[in-house]
Amino acid sequence: MAVYVSHMTRIMMFELLWNRMRVLRKTMESKLDFSPTMFDREVNHHILELEKYVNVYKMQLDNVKKIGHASKLLIFLSLPSYFVYVFTIVLEKLVSKGDQYDLDIMYIADCMINVILPLVPALFAELVTAEVDKIRIHLTRQLLFCSNNALRNRTYDALKFLKLRPFKYTIWRAFSLNISLPLGLISLCTTYTIVMVQFSHVYG
Repeated sequence: MAVYVSHMTRIMMFELLWNRMRVLRKTMESKLDFSPTMFDREVNHHILELEKYVNVYKMQLDNVKKIGHASKLLIFLSLPSYFVYVFTIVLEKLVSKGDQYDLDIMYIADCMINVILPLVPALFAELVTAEVDKIRIHLTRQLLFCSNNALRNRTYDALKFLKLRPFKYTIWRAFSLNISLPLGLISLCTTYTIVMVQFSHVYG
């Protein structure tokens, strides 16, 4: 139960970050609409709004940076435990290959939870990255319609900031939390599962 609570805490943390970044993206799409003909008052308003949204984005990244080492340690330790758990299930099935037994629904549910929960934070981190990409695309599109030099320069500065400081959550510079992490784990587990099955046929 404590393990589930630990996973849910990290999931809620990244889900909250994703929701905030999604709200920021939707707000920017609705408020930052540059037209070819704008009055000076509208230009100044758009500049102030753009600076405000960039500051909000910066605050979100700063909050992620303040996440303590305890959460990173739990994510780091969950990976080998995930690997061991998957192979424990595989070995159990290989050892009992000749036995006929009823599959318990609670056992299947427990296996699914233990396999899926450690990967969910990486999926939410990838969703955050997707939202940042959508913000960058929206600002790039607005440049096509913006004719004011001051507003264009501020938009270029915002795009440069997004490029220089993208969302990236790393675990002590060892690996990044993104979609490549669960895909890599699944690929690794699949490869070694095939190897174990082959060895079980040879030496079983």
